Amino acid sequence: MACSLLLVAGPEIDVTLGAPRAHLRPTAPSVQYVGSEAERYLSRSSEHDDDLCNKFHSQWARTLCTRMSRARRPGRQAPQVSLDRSCAGLVTSGQGFHGAHLVDSNRYAHARARRVGDGDRRGWSLGIAELDPADPLEDDAPAIYSPRLQAMLPAGAPPTVGAWLAAIHPDDRAGVEAARKRQMAAPDALVELEYRVSVAGETRWLHERSHARPAAHPGRWRLLGVVRDMTEQRRAKERAQRDTELMLQTQSAAQVGGWEIDLVANELYWTEETHRIHEVPPGYVPDLAQAIGFYAPEHVPVISEAVARCQAGETFDVELDLITYTGRRINVHATGRPYYTDGKLTRIYGAFRNITDIKQRENDLREKLARIAQQDEAIRVLSTPIIQLWDDIITLPVVGALDPERATQIMDRLLHEVSNLGARFAILDLTGVDAIDTTTADQILRITRAVSLLGARGLLCGVQPGIAQTLTELGVDMAGLLVYRNLQEALRGCLGSLSRSSGRRAPETESPGIRR
Repeated sequence: MACSLLLVAGPEIDVTLGAPRAHLRPTAPSVQYVGSEAERYLSRSSEHDDDLCNKFHSQWARTLCTRMSRARRPGRQAPQVSLDRSCAGLVTSGQGFHGAHLVDSNRYAHARARRVGDGDRRGWSLGIAELDPADPLEDDAPAIYSPRLQAMLPAGAPPTVGAWLAAIHPDDRAGVEAARKRQMAAPDALVELEYRVSVAGETRWLHERSHARPAAHPGRWRLLGVVRDMTEQRRAKERAQRDTELMLQTQSAAQVGGWEIDLVANELYWTEETHRIHEVPPGYVPDLAQAIGFYAPEHVPVISEAVARCQAGETFDVELDLITYTGRRINVHATGRPYYTDGKLTRIYGAFRNITDIKQRENDLREKLARIAQQDEAIRVLSTPIIQLWDDIITLPVVGALDPERATQIMDRLLHEVSNLGARFAILDLTGVDAIDTTTADQILRITRAVSLLGARGLLCGVQPGIAQTLTELGVDMAGLLVYRNLQEALRGCLGSLSRSSGRRAPETESPGIRR
């Protein structure tokens, strides 16, 4: 059994037996004798107080160590060691030597780890010798740090509370101080806290689990704890929280919720946004039948069939009307897809979106487009007026610029009226058009030929010089095309043709027109 003898002479000394040479190190102050062997040794001496303390320290230690070595020999009972406070032994006081306690090093180390409740090998031990309840962050209070913890401090930093406090983030020092006070108010109670420290210019998050016990001096406390670097865990947690919050805010902004059907447990789960879309009260827990019942009566068969198909392994994508818990009718877009575990259909996942605003905007847009179409039609009618000059004679005066699109509208309008009225002559009056391009000029010739296919004659009148030049540049055959100087002459020509065909005299002198 490896044992330790802790002597307090100013700073405490830890002497570990069972090694080639004793190992000495400073430890926290103590005034307790723990263990039956220490008690037996001290009980045989009548010098328990000042006389014992005045003895030469090393001689006293050698004597006790000798007895310990004998206790470990074969055939002799090993000293009984206990960490329970009820087994505390004799307490002495003196000028230079304050006490000793005998402990099992291994058991003490394991028990200490259990006391702070941290078995993580990444933990760093932290010990503070004495704390003043009035100032639990006293700068010059002695402290003990493990090598890894010491490495976080600046080089040459003294083993004091102030060195550790300087590394703690200023915003977290108040929380650390409050935790220390809680520890002193509840001895042996395990306290957990998180705080930030600055390490080589980088901020790290640490998690501490520690407890406080009364120190040697009355009214003061000693602290023992384990500190663990949890920066990566903290960052992962913050990322998860950020992702969750982003998902919630995105769902709220887009009015998109999610749902899940657990086919094994026969349970339905809604996300927060899905609850909000349905306008259900807090704590509402739906089942599949209730969820389907929210849809408008005429759409219940549609969604029921869609869910049934999904349970058979198909996906669905539908837009339906839904009646919310408050009775409001909205438009929703619902989708669903099957999910398999080890080849077996176990769940159905889906999205649920409120598209009422989108549908309203679509309806508004359709109405606006319909009005625009009506206005365009009215404009086309006004821009291509058909005037019936005489029985069987109509004219279409063209005013303004004439482009291919408008030429197409003129053709449609003119052919429609020729067919409806049964006109025999259709006069295209170009008096108000100054110039046209070759494409439009060709379109005009096509109009006259299209009119002839309906059994009527197409005529041109009011042709301006620019239009005449464009028509001749086309190089097309214009034989049979009737062109008149103005609308009056075109009307006379039409009336003359009607008179000759009926054997009657025309009302006015006929103008032969210009034939090409």
